[in-house]
Amino acid sequence: MNTSALSPSKRKIINLDETNFKTLSIMAIEEGTNLKNYFERM
Repeated sequence: MNTSALSPSKRKIINLDETNFKTLSIMAIEEGTNLKNYFERM
């Protein structure tokens, strides 16, 4: 039995316009991390 199909996925897809993406990326860099980790800590 494949249990991975039963557990919910943590993957989230978000759509950001280019301006917001750049701004958030800069904020993440200032924190010393990447954008994915920055979002996970929010």
